[in-house]
Amino acid sequence: MHSARFLMAIAGFTSLCGAIQAADFCAGSGTEIRQALLAAEDNDEADTINILTGTYSASTGTVAFPYSTSQSHALTIEGGYGPGCGRRRDRAHLTVLSGSDVRQVMNLFSSGSGAIRVKNLTIEGGNSDGPGGGMSIGGPTNFPFPPFAGNITVERVIFKFNRSATTPGGLAVNTGDGSIVLRGNLFVFNRCSDSNCSLLVRSLAAGSSPIPVIFAGNTVALNTCNLGTAPVCDSGGARFTGHQQALIYDNLFAFHSGEDLSLQTPEVDADLYYNNIEALVGSPSVEVGTLTESNPEFVDALAEDFRLLATSPVRNQGNAPYPLPGIDLDGKPRIVESAPDLGAYEYQEFLFDDGFEEEP
Repeated sequence: MHSARFLMAIAGFTSLCGAIQAADFCAGSGTEIRQALLAAEDNDEADTINILTGTYSASTGTVAFPYSTSQSHALTIEGGYGPGCGRRRDRAHLTVLSGSDVRQVMNLFSSGSGAIRVKNLTIEGGNSDGPGGGMSIGGPTNFPFPPFAGNITVERVIFKFNRSATTPGGLAVNTGDGSIVLRGNLFVFNRCSDSNCSLLVRSLAAGSSPIPVIFAGNTVALNTCNLGTAPVCDSGGARFTGHQQALIYDNLFAFHSGEDLSLQTPEVDADLYYNNIEALVGSPSVEVGTLTESNPEFVDALAEDFRLLATSPVRNQGNAPYPLPGIDLDGKPRIVESAPDLGAYEYQEFLFDDGFEEEP
Protein backbone atom coordinates (compact mmCIF):
# COMPACT_ATOMS: atom_id res chain seq x y z
CA MET A 1 0.00 0.00 0.00
CA HIS A 2 2.80 2.38 0.96
CA SER A 3 4.59 1.52 -2.29
CA ALA A 4 1.48 2.19 -4.34
CA ARG A 5 0.89 5.57 -2.67
CA PHE A 6 4.59 6.43 -3.11
CA LEU A 7 4.48 5.63 -6.82
CA MET A 8 1.29 7.66 -7.23
CA ALA A 9 2.91 10.61 -5.44
CA ILE A 10 6.02 10.37 -7.64
CA ALA A 11 3.82 10.25 -10.76
CA GLY A 12 1.90 13.32 -9.60
CA PHE A 13 5.10 15.20 -8.79
CA THR A 14 6.58 14.29 -12.19
CA SER A 15 3.43 15.50 -13.94
CA LEU A 16 3.53 18.75 -11.97
CA CYS A 17 7.19 19.29 -12.80
CA GLY A 18 6.45 18.64 -16.47
CA ALA A 19 3.72 21.27 -16.40
CA ILE A 20 6.02 23.79 -14.69
CA GLN A 21 8.74 23.23 -17.28
CA ALA A 22 6.55 23.89 -20.30
CA ALA A 23 5.70 27.36 -21.56
CA ASP A 24 2.91 28.16 -24.05
CA PHE A 25 2.70 31.41 -25.99
CA CYS A 26 -0.18 32.77 -28.07
CA ALA A 27 1.15 35.32 -30.58
CA GLY A 28 -0.96 37.63 -32.71
CA SER A 29 1.55 40.17 -34.00
CA GLY A 30 5.08 40.23 -35.34
CA THR A 31 6.25 41.80 -32.09
CA GLU A 32 4.61 39.07 -30.03
CA ILE A 33 6.22 36.34 -32.14
CA ARG A 34 9.65 37.93 -31.66
CA GLN A 35 9.05 38.32 -27.92
CA ALA A 36 7.96 34.70 -27.59
CA LEU A 37 11.07 33.47 -29.43
CA LEU A 38 13.29 35.67 -27.27
CA ALA A 39 11.69 34.37 -24.06
CA ALA A 40 12.03 30.78 -25.27
CA GLU A 41 15.79 31.16 -25.77
CA ASP A 42 16.69 31.03 -22.07
CA ASN A 43 13.61 30.23 -19.96
CA ASP A 44 14.81 26.68 -19.29
CA GLU A 45 11.48 25.27 -20.49
CA ALA A 46 9.99 23.36 -23.41
CA ASP A 47 8.22 26.03 -25.44
CA THR A 48 5.19 26.06 -27.73
CA ILE A 49 4.46 29.18 -29.76
CA ASN A 50 0.98 29.17 -31.31
CA ILE A 51 0.41 31.88 -33.93
CA LEU A 52 -2.93 33.38 -34.91
CA THR A 53 -3.94 33.45 -38.56
CA GLY A 54 -2.67 36.56 -40.32
CA THR A 55 0.43 37.99 -42.00
CA TYR A 56 3.43 38.99 -39.87
CA SER A 57 6.72 40.73 -40.60
CA ALA A 58 9.41 42.79 -38.87
CA SER A 59 10.82 46.23 -39.58
CA THR A 60 14.35 45.74 -38.21
CA GLY A 61 17.18 43.22 -38.23
CA THR A 62 18.63 40.83 -40.76
CA VAL A 63 16.21 38.12 -39.56
CA ALA A 64 12.53 38.82 -39.07
CA PHE A 65 12.04 36.09 -36.45
CA PRO A 66 15.34 34.99 -34.84
CA TYR A 67 15.90 32.34 -32.17
CA SER A 68 19.23 31.33 -30.67
CA THR A 69 19.78 29.02 -27.72
CA SER A 70 22.28 26.71 -26.10
CA GLN A 71 19.59 24.99 -24.04
CA SER A 72 18.26 21.52 -24.77
CA HIS A 73 14.51 22.07 -24.51
CA ALA A 74 12.00 21.51 -27.29
CA LEU A 75 10.58 24.35 -29.37
CA THR A 76 7.31 24.00 -31.32
CA ILE A 77 5.97 26.72 -33.63
CA GLU A 78 2.53 26.23 -35.18
CA GLY A 79 0.22 28.52 -37.12
CA GLY A 80 -3.49 28.57 -37.85
CA TYR A 81 -4.96 29.59 -34.51
CA GLY A 82 -8.04 31.68 -33.85
CA PRO A 83 -8.54 34.23 -31.02
CA GLY A 84 -7.17 33.00 -27.74
CA CYS A 85 -5.45 30.09 -29.51
CA GLY A 86 -8.29 27.78 -28.54
CA ARG A 87 -9.07 26.60 -32.05
CA ARG A 88 -6.81 25.86 -35.01
CA ARG A 89 -7.50 26.05 -38.72
CA ASP A 90 -5.28 23.59 -40.57
CA ARG A 91 -4.62 25.60 -43.72
CA ALA A 92 -0.99 26.56 -44.08
CA HIS A 93 -1.63 29.64 -46.23
CA LEU A 94 -3.62 31.40 -43.48
CA THR A 95 -0.61 32.14 -41.27
CA VAL A 96 2.18 33.96 -43.13
CA LEU A 97 5.60 34.95 -41.81
CA SER A 98 7.30 37.37 -44.21
CA GLY A 99 10.80 38.75 -44.68
CA SER A 100 9.40 41.61 -46.78
CA ASP A 101 11.99 40.71 -49.47
CA VAL A 102 14.77 42.34 -47.40
CA ARG A 103 15.56 39.91 -44.54
CA GLN A 104 15.60 36.22 -43.74
CA VAL A 105 12.23 35.13 -42.40
CA MET A 106 13.29 32.78 -39.59
CA ASN A 107 16.55 31.43 -38.19
CA LEU A 108 16.15 28.75 -35.50
CA PHE A 109 19.69 28.30 -34.17
CA SER A 110 20.52 25.85 -31.41
CA SER A 111 23.74 24.36 -30.10
CA GLY A 112 21.76 22.11 -27.75
CA SER A 113 19.67 19.01 -28.37
CA GLY A 114 16.05 20.09 -27.91
CA ALA A 115 13.70 19.09 -30.73
CA ILE A 116 12.55 21.84 -33.11
CA ARG A 117 9.15 21.54 -34.81
CA VAL A 118 7.53 23.96 -37.27
CA LYS A 119 4.02 23.33 -38.61
CA ASN A 120 1.06 24.77 -40.51
CA LEU A 121 2.24 28.13 -41.82
CA THR A 122 3.78 29.98 -44.77
CA ILE A 123 7.34 31.33 -45.02
CA GLU A 124 7.64 33.90 -47.81
CA GLY A 125 9.58 36.89 -49.04
CA GLY A 126 12.82 35.94 -47.33
CA ASN A 127 16.16 37.37 -48.44
CA SER A 128 19.47 36.23 -46.97
CA ASP A 129 23.20 36.34 -47.68
CA GLY A 130 23.46 32.83 -46.20
CA PRO A 131 21.66 29.49 -46.49
CA GLY A 132 17.91 29.43 -46.14
CA GLY A 133 16.50 32.74 -47.26
CA GLY A 134 13.16 31.55 -45.97
CA MET A 135 14.22 29.50 -42.96
CA SER A 136 17.31 27.87 -41.52
CA ILE A 137 17.23 25.32 -38.69
CA GLY A 138 20.25 23.91 -36.92
CA GLY A 139 23.41 24.96 -35.14
CA PRO A 140 27.14 25.42 -35.58
CA THR A 141 28.59 23.97 -38.75
CA ASN A 142 32.20 24.95 -38.10
CA PHE A 143 34.56 22.54 -36.32
CA PRO A 144 35.44 22.31 -33.39
CA PHE A 145 32.07 23.67 -32.25
CA PRO A 146 29.53 20.85 -31.72
CA PRO A 147 26.63 20.87 -34.18
CA PHE A 148 22.97 20.88 -33.23
CA ALA A 149 22.06 17.47 -31.82
CA GLY A 150 18.25 17.53 -31.81
CA ASN A 151 15.40 16.26 -33.97
CA ILE A 152 13.93 18.55 -36.63
CA THR A 153 10.35 18.36 -37.95
CA VAL A 154 8.91 20.66 -40.62
CA GLU A 155 5.39 19.64 -41.58
CA ARG A 156 2.76 21.28 -43.79
CA VAL A 157 4.70 24.51 -44.37
CA ILE A 158 4.70 26.58 -47.56
CA PHE A 159 8.04 28.08 -48.67
CA LYS A 160 7.61 30.54 -51.53
CA PHE A 161 9.37 33.54 -53.07
CA ASN A 162 12.42 33.30 -50.82
CA ARG A 163 15.95 33.92 -52.07
CA SER A 164 19.53 33.43 -50.93
CA ALA A 165 22.86 34.78 -52.15
CA THR A 166 24.21 31.25 -51.63
CA THR A 167 21.99 28.16 -51.38
CA PRO A 168 19.20 27.31 -50.82
CA GLY A 169 16.56 29.99 -51.16
CA GLY A 170 13.78 28.15 -49.32
CA LEU A 171 14.83 25.93 -46.40
CA ALA A 172 18.20 24.88 -44.95
CA VAL A 173 18.27 22.21 -42.22
CA ASN A 174 21.20 20.53 -40.56
CA THR A 175 21.84 18.41 -37.49
CA GLY A 176 24.68 16.32 -36.18
CA ASP A 177 22.43 13.87 -34.39
CA GLY A 178 18.74 13.17 -33.98
CA SER A 179 16.57 13.01 -37.08
CA ILE A 180 15.09 15.20 -39.82
CA VAL A 181 11.46 14.83 -40.89
CA LEU A 182 10.08 17.02 -43.71
CA ARG A 183 6.52 16.04 -44.65
CA GLY A 184 3.70 17.63 -46.61
CA ASN A 185 5.48 20.87 -47.49
CA LEU A 186 5.38 23.08 -50.59
CA PHE A 187 8.56 24.64 -52.03
CA VAL A 188 7.85 27.00 -54.95
CA PHE A 189 9.38 30.09 -56.60
CA ASN A 190 12.45 30.08 -54.35
CA ARG A 191 15.72 31.39 -55.83
CA CYS A 192 19.42 31.25 -55.04
CA SER A 193 22.84 32.10 -56.49
CA ASP A 194 24.32 28.65 -56.10
CA SER A 195 22.55 25.37 -56.96
CA ASN A 196 19.60 23.43 -55.53
CA CYS A 197 17.56 26.50 -54.68
CA SER A 198 14.54 24.93 -52.98
CA LEU A 199 16.10 23.20 -49.97
CA LEU A 200 19.24 21.73 -48.47
CA VAL A 201 19.16 18.77 -46.05
CA ARG A 202 22.56 18.39 -44.44
CA SER A 203 23.88 15.87 -41.94
CA LEU A 204 26.86 16.79 -39.79
CA ALA A 205 26.96 13.34 -38.20
CA ALA A 206 30.39 12.09 -37.23
CA GLY A 207 31.41 8.46 -36.92
CA SER A 208 29.69 5.43 -38.33
CA SER A 209 26.03 6.18 -37.54
CA PRO A 210 24.11 8.17 -40.18
CA ILE A 211 21.21 10.37 -39.13
CA PRO A 212 17.73 9.23 -40.27
CA VAL A 213 15.94 11.53 -42.73
CA ILE A 214 12.33 11.29 -43.95
CA PHE A 215 11.27 13.44 -46.89
CA ALA A 216 7.68 12.61 -47.79
CA GLY A 217 4.66 14.03 -49.59
CA ASN A 218 6.28 17.33 -50.57
CA THR A 219 5.76 19.40 -53.71
CA VAL A 220 8.97 21.00 -55.04
CA ALA A 221 8.39 23.05 -58.18
CA LEU A 222 9.51 26.10 -60.15
CA ASN A 223 12.49 26.96 -57.98
CA THR A 224 15.14 28.81 -60.00
CA CYS A 225 18.54 30.48 -60.03
CA ASN A 226 18.87 34.22 -59.47
CA LEU A 227 19.20 36.10 -62.71
CA GLY A 228 22.76 36.66 -63.86
CA THR A 229 24.30 33.86 -61.77
CA ALA A 230 24.59 31.13 -64.43
CA PRO A 231 26.56 29.00 -65.00
CA VAL A 232 27.44 28.81 -61.26
CA CYS A 233 23.81 28.11 -60.44
CA ASP A 234 22.34 25.44 -62.68
CA SER A 235 19.49 23.81 -60.74
CA GLY A 236 16.49 24.77 -58.68
CA GLY A 237 15.79 21.46 -56.97
CA ALA A 238 16.66 19.87 -53.61
CA ARG A 239 20.00 18.62 -52.28
CA PHE A 240 20.74 15.99 -49.62
CA THR A 241 24.31 15.90 -48.32
CA GLY A 242 26.34 14.45 -45.47
CA HIS A 243 26.20 11.14 -43.61
CA GLN A 244 22.49 10.25 -43.60
CA GLN A 245 20.04 7.47 -44.30
CA ALA A 246 17.20 9.05 -46.24
CA LEU A 247 13.75 7.66 -46.99
CA ILE A 248 12.28 9.75 -49.82
CA TYR A 249 8.75 8.95 -50.97
CA ASP A 250 5.50 10.32 -52.43
CA ASN A 251 7.15 13.58 -53.53
CA LEU A 252 6.38 15.64 -56.60
CA PHE A 253 9.28 17.45 -58.29
CA ALA A 254 8.51 19.54 -61.36
CA PHE A 255 9.59 22.37 -63.66
CA HIS A 256 13.24 22.84 -62.67
CA SER A 257 16.27 23.62 -64.77
CA GLY A 258 19.00 21.12 -64.03
CA GLU A 259 18.29 18.41 -61.47
CA ASP A 260 15.16 18.04 -59.39
CA LEU A 261 16.96 16.03 -56.73
CA SER A 262 20.67 15.79 -55.91
CA LEU A 263 21.94 13.03 -53.61
CA GLN A 264 25.55 13.21 -52.45
CA THR A 265 26.11 9.47 -52.68
CA PRO A 266 27.54 7.22 -51.33
CA GLU A 267 27.57 9.34 -48.16
CA VAL A 268 23.81 9.73 -48.52
CA ASP A 269 22.23 6.27 -48.37
CA ALA A 270 18.85 6.96 -49.97
CA ASP A 271 15.79 4.84 -50.67
CA LEU A 272 13.37 6.33 -53.21
CA TYR A 273 9.78 5.14 -53.44
CA TYR A 274 7.06 6.51 -55.72
CA ASN A 275 8.32 9.99 -56.55
CA ASN A 276 8.00 12.11 -59.67
CA ILE A 277 11.58 13.05 -60.63
CA GLU A 278 12.66 14.04 -64.10
CA ALA A 279 16.34 14.65 -63.33
CA LEU A 280 18.17 12.81 -60.54
CA VAL A 281 21.84 13.16 -59.55
CA GLY A 282 23.36 10.40 -57.43
CA SER A 283 22.77 6.67 -57.04
CA PRO A 284 20.06 5.66 -54.56
CA SER A 285 20.35 2.32 -52.79
CA VAL A 286 16.72 1.54 -53.69
CA GLU A 287 14.53 3.12 -56.34
CA VAL A 288 10.94 1.93 -56.83
CA GLY A 289 8.03 3.45 -58.72
CA THR A 290 9.72 6.62 -59.98
CA LEU A 291 7.68 8.63 -62.48
CA THR A 292 9.20 11.13 -64.90
CA GLU A 293 6.14 13.18 -65.83
CA SER A 294 7.18 16.53 -67.28
CA ASN A 295 3.76 18.05 -66.57
CA PRO A 296 2.01 16.88 -63.38
CA GLU A 297 -0.98 19.11 -64.31
CA PHE A 298 -1.28 21.64 -61.53
CA VAL A 299 -4.48 23.68 -61.44
CA ASP A 300 -2.59 26.93 -62.17
CA ALA A 301 1.05 27.05 -61.10
CA LEU A 302 1.62 30.63 -62.27
CA ALA A 303 -1.28 31.70 -60.05
CA GLU A 304 0.32 29.76 -57.15
CA ASP A 305 -2.28 26.99 -57.20
CA PHE A 306 -0.36 23.72 -56.95
CA ARG A 307 -3.35 21.48 -56.40
CA LEU A 308 -3.76 18.70 -58.95
CA LEU A 309 -6.23 18.57 -61.80
CA ALA A 310 -8.50 15.56 -62.04
CA THR A 311 -6.51 14.39 -65.07
CA SER A 312 -3.11 14.60 -63.32
CA PRO A 313 -0.87 11.59 -64.03
CA VAL A 314 0.46 11.65 -60.44
CA ARG A 315 -2.91 11.06 -58.78
CA ASN A 316 -3.02 7.87 -56.66
CA GLN A 317 0.63 7.12 -57.46
CA GLY A 318 1.97 7.24 -53.89
CA ASN A 319 2.87 4.41 -51.56
CA ALA A 320 0.10 4.19 -48.97
CA PRO A 321 1.92 2.02 -46.34
CA TYR A 322 4.40 4.80 -45.53
CA PRO A 323 3.08 7.52 -43.17
CA LEU A 324 2.02 10.98 -44.31
CA PRO A 325 0.30 13.75 -42.39
CA GLY A 326 -3.38 12.90 -41.98
CA ILE A 327 -4.32 16.09 -43.85
CA ASP A 328 -2.88 18.01 -46.78
CA LEU A 329 -1.96 21.70 -46.99
CA ASP A 330 -5.65 22.63 -47.27
CA GLY A 331 -6.52 20.64 -44.15
CA LYS A 332 -8.30 18.06 -46.30
CA PRO A 333 -7.95 14.27 -45.88
CA ARG A 334 -5.05 12.38 -47.41
CA ILE A 335 -5.63 9.10 -49.30
CA VAL A 336 -9.09 9.91 -50.60
CA GLU A 337 -8.95 7.09 -53.13
CA SER A 338 -6.79 3.98 -53.49
CA ALA A 339 -3.44 5.61 -52.63
CA PRO A 340 -2.08 9.06 -51.80
CA ASP A 341 -1.44 11.52 -54.60
CA LEU A 342 2.15 12.64 -55.07
CA GLY A 343 3.01 15.98 -53.50
CA ALA A 344 1.57 18.15 -50.75
CA TYR A 345 -2.04 18.28 -51.98
CA GLU A 346 -4.60 15.49 -52.25
CA TYR A 347 -7.10 15.80 -55.08
CA GLN A 348 -10.53 16.39 -53.57
CA GLU A 349 -13.52 15.48 -55.70
CA PHE A 350 -15.95 16.87 -53.14
CA LEU A 351 -15.89 19.93 -50.90
CA PHE A 352 -15.33 19.32 -47.20
CA ASP A 353 -15.89 21.49 -44.13
CA ASP A 354 -13.93 24.62 -43.30
CA GLY A 355 -11.04 22.84 -41.63
CA PHE A 356 -11.61 24.05 -38.06
CA GLU A 357 -10.88 21.58 -35.34
CA GLU A 358 -10.56 21.69 -31.61
CA GLU A 359 -7.17 22.31 -30.08
CA PRO A 360 -5.61 18.91 -29.38
